[in-house]
Order: sequence, then structure tokens, then C-alpha cells
Amino acid sequence: MTETIRRIHREYETTYGMSRVRAELRAVGHAISRKRVARLMRLAHLRWVSRRRAFTVTAERDPRQRPAPDLVNRRILAQGPDQLWLADMTYVPT
Repeated sequence: MTETIRRIHREYETTYGMSRVRAELRAVGHAISRKRVARLMRLAHLRWVSRRRAFTVTAERDPRQRPAPDLVNRRILAQGPDQLWLADMTYVPT
């Protein structure tokens, strides 16, 4: 099985990771779990290319700086539509 995994890995220029290798194996009729594929790839020292960008922290907080003022004073109750908009943008990588 390891040789088949090596062949698939080589065939796709080492860009296929565990999930894609497993999908290829299942397409040709091998019933194999994702954990077994991951273990065999790890034992065969097969690495894949990740196209995801790594998260990089570009700003450091100055501990002496005061936090931004709370412009809503924690009053999150609006009297009507379009009066108060809140959002959490901490999850957006910039």
C-alpha cells in the first residue's frame, strides 16, 4: 500500500496530501481509512505542498497605549433599524 501511495504522491508532483491520496485510492477500489493513509505517508516521510497562506501577525500591541474608546458605551439596544451596527472583525486576516 505504501508503494501505491508513493506512486500517487509522485504522480501529482508531491502536491497531494492525505485526503487527496485517500480519494485516489478509493477511486481505484482500495478501502482505506484516512488515519491509515496519514500514518503510512508519515512513515514514508512523504510531505505535501500546502497552498494556504500562513497567518502572520503584522502589528504588535503597545502595552502603554490606551485601548480605543467604547463609542457605544456597551448600549447594544437600538430603538429602530439602521441605528447601531456592530461587528467582530478579529477573524479577518488583513
